[in-house]
Amino acid sequence: MTTILWTLVANRSRALLLKSKTKGGDAEIVQILLHAEGRLHDGDLVSDKQGRVRESSSASSQTYTPSEKPTEHESDLFATKIAWAVKSKAGNAPITVIADPKFLGLLKPLINAGETFSRDIAQWPDHKVALEVKTMQQPSAVAATEG
Repeated sequence: MTTILWTLVANRSRALLLKSKTKGGDAEIVQILLHAEGRLHDGDLVSDKQGRVRESSSASSQTYTPSEKPTEHESDLFATKIAWAVKSKAGNAPITVIADPKFLGLLKPLINAGETFSRDIAQWPDHKVALEVKTMQQPSAVAATEG
């Protein structure tokens, strides 16, 4: 039985799931997920001013402030979507994750992360991402990026 090596490359707006048959072998893109909302700013994600809360026992009102920013909420949603996609393709196999540092923190608890790399290469052209994954899987490259 052949073991497949899985790699996830992601940031807030794009994720690529790649597989390779050998460490340092050619990496094939299996799935690409896009999340346009990940490119937007907080002001672009809200439709109106903050809401008002008026308490009946008081003549004053307060501004309602959500507990998380809209961009954080969108990142959480996309990380969950990625986790479902990864599990549907790779099951519970360990996944090498290469992601934007903040987004990496969201992904790690949701998937079976093996090696992790804090790099944002998800916006690179597909062929360059596949080549970088192949390069990073080679033993000498892993030692260089960790040291």
